[in-house]
Amino acid sequence: MSLKPMNGNSFQEKINEMIKKASTQTNENPDKQFQNILNNMGLPQNKMNDVVNNLNSMITCDTDCQKRKKTDELRRKWIAAKKNLATAPSNVESTEESYYVFDKGEVGYRKMLVDRYTKIANTKKTTAIKNHENLINELNTLVADYTAENTSAKKLKDFLKVRLDENKRTTLLIDKNVALVQTNGRRVVYEDRAQDHLHLVKTIFIILYIILVVSLGYTGSFIKNKQYLTIRGFSQLVAVTIFPFMVYYIVLFGNKIYNKFNWYTNNKLPKDVYVE
Repeated sequence: MSLKPMNGNSFQEKINEMIKKASTQTNENPDKQFQNILNNMGLPQNKMNDVVNNLNSMITCDTDCQKRKKTDELRRKWIAAKKNLATAPSNVESTEESYYVFDKGEVGYRKMLVDRYTKIANTKKTTAIKNHENLINELNTLVADYTAENTSAKKLKDFLKVRLDENKRTTLLIDKNVALVQTNGRRVVYEDRAQDHLHLVKTIFIILYIILVVSLGYTGSFIKNKQYLTIRGFSQLVAVTIFPFMVYYIVLFGNKIYNKFNWYTNNKLPKDVYVE
């Protein structure tokens, strides 16, 4: 019997066709059915044992049953691999791919990956947007703080300039006042000296005046004629005696009368408003 090479799909289809045909022939001996199936498969003798074992399970379980068993087996492998994810992540991916490809097909597996990574991408996108917004808020806060600090610094500079100008003016005023105080101090010294000199001159003049009055009194007719016994003569004696002491007050009184007269003429008398 010549052997014809078969690909995986045609082989699977032929097996399914033989199993279906064998399941319809219920009256035929099972061993003879197996023998006919093996002869029709065109396999070499050294692979018969493996095929027999597979056919035994396939006869008792149809295609849907085999798919469910394969799906459950791949799922168990996937779950077991997930438990060992820390040590075998690539095994998890491989078993997961095998499970989904067998159960859902290549398109289903790719759709699952798209859905999964879309959710991951959306989650990361949401997290990134939130982090970006937080960063923007922090930057806005920092910019506001920086602007406020710049404004405060500018105001402080302006305030410092004002204080420096005030300090400069105060320093000049103090220097001027110090110079004035020193000048006034020297003036006080000079005035004290002048007052001492004037007091000495005043004393000398008073003494000379008294000597002159006494001399004239003794040498004149005031004593000889006893004019001091009359009211007129006594009044003249008193007036001549106190006159030097009253000169100061007489001058002050005259100065006061003069100032009041000037104030009256400048403020009370009518004026021509058209004359500047």
